[in-house]
Amino acid sequence: MGKTPRIFFRSYSQEWLLFAVASFVLGVMFAYMVYFRHESIMDREKDQLVRAAAVAEVMIGDQLGKIRITLDNIRASLGPGWEHSDYGKLFVKDRLRILASAMTSVRTVSVFDAHGTVIASNQEHLIGQSFAFRDYFRVPAANPQPDTLYVSPPFESTSGDWLIAVSKVVVGADGEFAGVVLISLDPQDFRLTLNALRDTPQTWAALAHGEGTVFVWEPDGRESKGMNLDWPGTLFSQHLQSGNTASFFMDIVKANAERSMVALHTVQPEKLRMNSALVIAIGYSLDALYEDWRGYAAYHIVVYVLMIIFGGAVLYMTQRARRAASRETEKAEEQLRDLSAQLNSFFEITPNFLGIVTLDGACRRLNPSWERELGYGAADFDSTPLFEYFHPDDRGLVASVIEELRNGGKARSFVARFRHKNGQYRHLEWSLAARYDLLFLAALDVTERVAENVHLQMMAYHDRLTGLPNRVLFFDRLKQVLATARRGQKKAAVMFIDLDGFKYINDTHGHDAGDKVLQAVAKRLADLVRQADTVARLGGDEFVMLLHEVGSQDDATLVARKVLAAVAEDIPLDLGNTARVGASIGISLWPDNGTCVDDVLVAADMAMYLSKKKGKNCFTMASAGCPGHDGVCFGDEYHVGVNVIDSQHLELAAIVSSLSKALRDGEEITVVTGFFNELRTSTAHHFATEHELMVHYAYPERRAHDEKHRILLRELREMEPELSKEGALFMTDRLRTWLLEHILEQDLSLGEFLKSVGAAASASFAESTSEKS
Repeated sequence: MGKTPRIFFRSYSQEWLLFAVASFVLGVMFAYMVYFRHESIMDREKDQLVRAAAVAEVMIGDQLGKIRITLDNIRASLGPGWEHSDYGKLFVKDRLRILASAMTSVRTVSVFDAHGTVIASNQEHLIGQSFAFRDYFRVPAANPQPDTLYVSPPFESTSGDWLIAVSKVVVGADGEFAGVVLISLDPQDFRLTLNALRDTPQTWAALAHGEGTVFVWEPDGRESKGMNLDWPGTLFSQHLQSGNTASFFMDIVKANAERSMVALHTVQPEKLRMNSALVIAIGYSLDALYEDWRGYAAYHIVVYVLMIIFGGAVLYMTQRARRAASRETEKAEEQLRDLSAQLNSFFEITPNFLGIVTLDGACRRLNPSWERELGYGAADFDSTPLFEYFHPDDRGLVASVIEELRNGGKARSFVARFRHKNGQYRHLEWSLAARYDLLFLAALDVTERVAENVHLQMMAYHDRLTGLPNRVLFFDRLKQVLATARRGQKKAAVMFIDLDGFKYINDTHGHDAGDKVLQAVAKRLADLVRQADTVARLGGDEFVMLLHEVGSQDDATLVARKVLAAVAEDIPLDLGNTARVGASIGISLWPDNGTCVDDVLVAADMAMYLSKKKGKNCFTMASAGCPGHDGVCFGDEYHVGVNVIDSQHLELAAIVSSLSKALRDGEEITVVTGFFNELRTSTAHHFATEHELMVHYAYPERRAHDEKHRILLRELREMEPELSKEGALFMTDRLRTWLLEHILEQDLSLGEFLKSVGAAASASFAESTSEKS
């Protein structure tokens, strides 16, 4: 522990030393790059300027050579006495005009006599004028040399333009001085030539006479025309004093006060025999030249500084992170040792079963819980693989999980039975994972939880009081029985059983006694049926019996009689008391009374309801005349014997059936509401019809009957908000009960009364009532 910081400190110091050396080397490299770039720029620009000046010398020399040839041609065309002949003057003038128009650099082409007077010119206004005072005439006149090309210093013309004159002397027949042939040159062509040689906007070019007068300076706009450069210290004078044709300088140019790089070339081709040279200067401002280089240098300096800062920061942060990582590593190692000790402690004290085994079931390590809870030590599995202790029915599952893990599968959890040393099997919840050809397993004893789940599952599908299947399980079995009957083209029976007199026992002996009655009845019913049949408790004192593969209606009625007999026997209560109940049974057959679950149930429920009305403790078969009905099976027992009432009852039953079908089929709420509104309207009309009959024939129970009508209408209004909430079967049952109870309890009595006062009168009144409606 103590040596580690010193080792790291020495390593970190060496890293900083290496970083400093690398920074220095990098700095030298950057400095060399900047210096090399500077020299490259200098050499490149110098080469460009020197080449440009040399090219300019050639181009301007060529222009002067063409002008010399032109002057020689003009001079040669001047024959003896031409100036005294009108034809000769006209010929020379036209020739001069043609030459001037053909040469874009020429401003004027003139012929002077020996006195300096213009005797021929392309410019009419110059003829007759004397220019003997001008240098371009005085110099050749003072020293006439026929082969010399006289180049005058730049001068300002009468039009205000700066021009330069190139001339040759004209010699008479006796060799005497006879005049001058002169061409004045416009600076525009020279300007174009110089501009063509300027490769950048920062490059400038100038053309000056050998005596120092500036003729052209590009870019134009400088106040340099006519400036004299031939004074001590100027680059121009240094060039001429050197005697060299070409010179290169890096200094301040006096003409523009700029520090520049300048290439100068003297234009005086030997073949032209010029009396005075022209000097070309092409320069580049060093400030502009170095601007890019300074940017380049600044960029590399910034990059270098940033690299040093970034590199130093990275090194610092890296060393800091490594120090922190070193401390964290030491801390992690300490924690790992603590965790290992804790895991060992956990492995020893946990109540779960932990173990490490090979994929073949050989134990490598087991925690004490195995011996403490199951009675096994690691030595018990030496001769027999651990997997052999699983329940035979679960070994296939275990083998498939291990094979999946062997093939790289993820950890798996499952429940399997494992044999206790006492021979009993315990339900264990296993978690298995494979690594390095080993199985790491953990198991928890869930025997009690499995037993509780089995118990809870039974509670979920069985009635707690009687142990019979509850409503949920009954409907599931009913669907299975009907499906089996449909495939085998067999019959099945449903019996709704409602106990008679149960409420009296509850009220008289208490709920405990009622519970004993229900338990006793449940046991008696279960003892009556076959194993394939089902007896279920729907709630309260309602039971249902599902008979599988009934041969005929007689088979169902036989069971119903056994039910009546079994239920009717005395049921012992506490303190030596006994109780007796009866049963009202409704029986429906599939497919005689319906082809779906709802039809069969409704038919049995209606039949049970009729048993109640017939006096209880009996059974009733569902009407065979209503197979496939949708809500109300309207049998003969509901006919009151008065045509108008019976026809309206049938109409109400049809509407209730349509409404029930719409509910069961899941129709839109607008469709359901439409049937419901029709039912409400038809009910009000039916009650109005009965009221008129009762008033007309002075029915003694009219007030009670009318009160029942008001109650039924209120109940109907209360049902409307529940249309979209209640189940289809529940709502159908409510509507059926609402309609049929009134018929059986009130309308049958009304019908008997109306028939007693004369059927003809009833029929006659019915017709008049229908006409009023």
